[in-house]
Amino acid sequence: MHGRAPRSNAVRVGGIEEAVGRGETYQKAGPDMVFCYTRSPEELRFVSERVLPPLMMFAPADGFGTFGLSQRELGDMGYRLAASSRSVL
Repeated sequence: MHGRAPRSNAVRVGGIEEAVGRGETYQKAGPDMVFCYTRSPEELRFVSERVLPPLMMFAPADGFGTFGLSQRELGDMGYRLAASSRSVL
């Protein structure tokens, strides 16, 4: 399976507005999903309000138990894939 998931780490240098702006631009290219790097549940919600699903996120390092948003809430916001930074390629 080959998928297209453009990624924006712009939040690190330009803030969440820059990351979302890039996500909106990527959306126009017709990707399979969009990944905007976020640092908090609030940023995840902000992205989901501006960029159309399906969305991708990093899974919380310590799991979803104490994350602040349930898997159901994330799904309702349009997140379809939670990748782990510990994943092996």
